[in-house]
Formats: sequence, C-alpha cells, structure tokens
Amino acid sequence: MVIDGYPVRLEDYRLIGTISVSAVKSVEIIRNKTKAHTYHSEVFPCAPKCMLPQFPAILAIYTYSGKGLSGAFPKSKKTNFINDVAPQYSPIREYYVREYHDSSQIDWSAPDRRALLDWHPNIVTNKDGQAKTIFFNSDLTGKMVIICEGITFEGKIGYSEVIYEVDAP
Repeated sequence: MVIDGYPVRLEDYRLIGTISVSAVKSVEIIRNKTKAHTYHSEVFPCAPKCMLPQFPAILAIYTYSGKGLSGAFPKSKKTNFINDVAPQYSPIREYYVREYHDSSQIDWSAPDRRALLDWHPNIVTNKDGQAKTIFFNSDLTGKMVIICEGITFEGKIGYSEVIYEVDAP
C-alpha cells in the first residue's frame, strides 16, 4: 500500500483506516508486479526470504496534501483528525442476480431460494436524493431486509435498513 507514492510501513497500517474521507483525492489498484515486489521488500523486513505475494498489486491512495501518510491528517484547531473516516477501501462487489426481464423465459416450477434478491452498486439519486429500483422476491417467506448504503460526492456515508415480511401464497 502506498500513499502519495510513499510506501506505508507495516507498523503504520493501523493508521490507514483513520484517514479522513475528505483528505482522499483518489484511490486506485496498480497491478505492476515489479513495483509491487519492490515495495514488498521495502515494507516487510523478512524480504527477500519471505514469500512474495502470489497476486501482487498496490493499493495507491492519493491525498490532497500529496505528502504521504504524514500529510493525510491535516492540522486544525480542534484536532489532527477529521470526524468522517473510511475504515477500508474496497472495489465494488459484484453478485449474481437472476434476470426476470422476459417472463416467458422463466421456469416458474424451479424453486427460487435466493438470499440476495437484488444488487445495484451504482445507483445515482435524483436532485431530491431519491432513487427507485424494482426487484422480484424469491420463494422464501418471512422477514426480509433491504439494506441501502451510499456515499455522497463530498464523502459522507449513508446507511438505511427497511424490513418487510413475505407471507406464504
């Protein structure tokens, strides 16, 4: 892992989760085997004796300060830390969701026991902060939970749960 081109030392990894979202300009995954092995040797003291990563890649975080980990915590009158933090950076997860566009192609006799009913990682809300989606329930009955997570362009995080019940037909 590198921040503004500076490798993060093993003892400083715990600080990465406390970097303010507002301090982060961008994040990318760099798949460069040579560079990843160079950083690995620099960060982990066991190198070259310890095993190199099987799928080497670099998680690169770029801050507005451009000063590496030490510049990721801008000084303010209140504290060195800003209250909005990102505990992790991760790529968008992808899940299989059954397509129900053409009802003539659906085998209605086959049981549908999906636990994950729908997955939309890139919904954009309208100017009022609202969005709509349509999904089909599975054959499972009982309480269902809809979980909505989001992040604003300013880096603020949102989370909401809606619980509904499905009765047997």
